[in-house]
Amino acid sequence: MTGNKLWKVAQNMAFFAVLGVVCTTAAIYFGLQFAGISIYTINSPSMKPSLSPGDVVGIRAVDPWEIEEGDVVAYVKDGVPVVHRVAEGRWVGYDVITNIKKPDGTVESEVTQRQPREFVFRGDNNPADDSDVVQQSQIIGRQSLEVPRPFSWAATSFSRETLIAFGVLAIAAYVAWELTEAAAELRRRRRTSLVS
Repeated sequence: MTGNKLWKVAQNMAFFAVLGVVCTTAAIYFGLQFAGISIYTINSPSMKPSLSPGDVVGIRAVDPWEIEEGDVVAYVKDGVPVVHRVAEGRWVGYDVITNIKKPDGTVESEVTQRQPREFVFRGDNNPADDSDVVQQSQIIGRQSLEVPRPFSWAATSFSRETLIAFGVLAIAAYVAWELTEAAAELRRRRRTSLVS
């Protein structure tokens, strides 16, 4: 292979590597949003070894009564999201179940009126439970996945618009480069045919 061909192969490999990372990151980013999953970055060591600073988790909104002890849940404390494990879930009162019956007395359906929940959390790396009891209104959702490291940085560092712009820019740069090379090749062939 000549030096020009090696350069072309290296250029194509670099372009497709960049485009692959951008497309994969965008797919993860948009896929999570489409699935109703928000992403949060872990900023403290309180959840080690399960989650370390810099890890990115996907949080999906769930009904408070679906949350169980041991679940990793995001909640808001003083306006800041916290991701910790549920140490205890408490009912504030009792759920009320009402049976709706048919005229013959058989149960047609049930209506459940859920009572509020409150939760006690603890970070896996913390020696004691979090000091505040968390009300269900503070719950953001439950962890549904952990975003892989190479893509977590890009998914949290760039907005959707930046990812789209970067992908479009990479494609436009590649097309421009290819057109420039094609034009140079066409000029070279014309010069060669004129000389012959």
